[in-house]
Amino acid sequence: MCQKCTPFYLAEAPQEMQDAIAHLNTLSRAIDEASRLCIKIEDGYREAGVVYHCTQLSARWPANFPQSKLDKLKETFDISSLAGYDAIFNPLHNIFSSIVELRATYLRFGGTPEQMCERAKKLEDTFKVLSVQLNGIRTAMELRIDDADALFELSRAMYETDDWGVRCAWHDPAGDDPVLNPVPFRLGEEWRLFRAWVVSLPETATAILAGRTLDEVALGMLYAEDEGFEDGDDSPKRRGVSWLSF
Repeated sequence: MCQKCTPFYLAEAPQEMQDAIAHLNTLSRAIDEASRLCIKIEDGYREAGVVYHCTQLSARWPANFPQSKLDKLKETFDISSLAGYDAIFNPLHNIFSSIVELRATYLRFGGTPEQMCERAKKLEDTFKVLSVQLNGIRTAMELRIDDADALFELSRAMYETDDWGVRCAWHDPAGDDPVLNPVPFRLGEEWRLFRAWVVSLPETATAILAGRTLDEVALGMLYAEDEGFEDGDDSPKRRGVSWLSF
């Protein structure tokens, strides 16, 4: 506040003004939470995509897992282009853009109590519609995440050791230096499908333009130092990379 401005104390404002400001503050927190949820959904997709692609191809059959769930998983994670990615996430991106626009248009604290109440009403009515849409997207993505986790557990239990009890998961770190420079144990169809999925992620194009190869990006998603595998566990860790950071 500048030295010439008159100090404003909310507690001394008329109750009508206090109520209007409190309402806008409540809506502001709800918008912040919805914005974080948009990011969380898209981050969760990346995490679940790695989990899904770390299953063995032999596990991805209706004899092992319900056909309807396999179909949904393939629709969601067996994509190979930015267009495929956009088809999944354009609805979420539109919601996020609408939330940003709502904040800029209506979440302002100036004016009379009547003006603030009017803005809050318009914001709340539109935000309720967006919230219903956002929760629908979240529910659908949570189902895909749960199914990817379930398929991974099945794959790990049934297909990641050979007849002699030796691990043979395609994504197990191998190569001349599996600690510092790991490559997958088997560069077969699973690796091809995983690389194709990595191509569909928007940040991959940015990384390639910056000089990285597709293989480097894909290997980084599998084996990055703080993203690879939990100590004492061979399941993929949950990543924490936001699409908004690219």
